[in-house]
Amino acid sequence: MSDIKPTVESIQKYLDYLKKSEKNGAGNVPSFIKREKEEYKEAKEKVGYWCYAQSADHHYFVARLLHIHHIFEYSCFCSHQCVENYLKSYLKLRKQVPPDIHDLDKLVKQCRNLTLPYDSFIHSDYLSIVISMYKPFYELPRYPVQKGRPKPPYAFLFPNDIYVLDYFVLKMRELISIPNNTWDILKQGHYKLVHCKRLSPNFYNLFFSHNINFTDEGSY
Repeated sequence: MSDIKPTVESIQKYLDYLKKSEKNGAGNVPSFIKREKEEYKEAKEKVGYWCYAQSADHHYFVARLLHIHHIFEYSCFCSHQCVENYLKSYLKLRKQVPPDIHDLDKLVKQCRNLTLPYDSFIHSDYLSIVISMYKPFYELPRYPVQKGRPKPPYAFLFPNDIYVLDYFVLKMRELISIPNNTWDILKQGHYKLVHCKRLSPNFYNLFFSHNINFTDEGSY
């Protein structure tokens, strides 16, 4: 970060600059676009299964780093997103269009209803426990009042709980492979983490610490 300390005036000056730049399509003040229903449906049908896995891996990175820094509730929300996107990737791989839902129980049920091929992890008690760990945290860190939340008291075990997510990713990646011609966080990195890897290497490399998805810890 810059050594120049911000002031109210300097921030307002920057906002004035952004206001002028907005008309020209400033990248950090992007225009909002919304797909029509049919366009969105078509895009979901066309997108590759690995795109859901890449989205899951982005959440996986954030979840792991948050847990390491003891920000547990939001780590669990990101873990929920990781699990959700991996389950949707599995459905897409099996030629199913993932539903627009966030309910992990319903998603895993839909995965298990696919009779062929029989994937033991999808039908395992281990996956059921993973679902139970993260499904209560979809709303909790985001709103002061929630429709659904974990029943108190609840706790977090450091660092063991994040190892559960590592295991989940390990088992899902035995079922889902990312093509060699695109980004893979378990190999060469992730397209959304390029700047983090280059500019904050110490922070980035924490992702590999005691992670069973990597035989040797270090930057990949």
